[in-house]
Amino acid sequence: MIFLRVEKLEDFLYLLDRRVEDEVYIEIDPGKDESTKKQKVCLSFFGKIDQMMILHQIVLETKKNAREIIETLGETFKKYNVRLIEGRIREIMLSL
Repeated sequence: MIFLRVEKLEDFLYLLDRRVEDEVYIEIDPGKDESTKKQKVCLSFFGKIDQMMILHQIVLETKKNAREIIETLGETFKKYNVRLIEGRIREIMLSL
């Protein structure tokens, strides 16, 4: 499996056509810096090119609260017929 970290939301949305399921997973990290009040939002989905599975991911920083983030992104993803799921994908690496 390959891990692809995308920097721009527009590029992440462009890559949605490669997804293998109709879900994008969202994980909200409240952040550690109390002075900026920023939260990190991680979006992930599985895609496939030929026989290769690819984990697509983007990390966004925002000052919005978690509910507002989920509602805003949920509306955006509805346009792509994608459901936003609160959860996380963790990589499992096996070495033979």
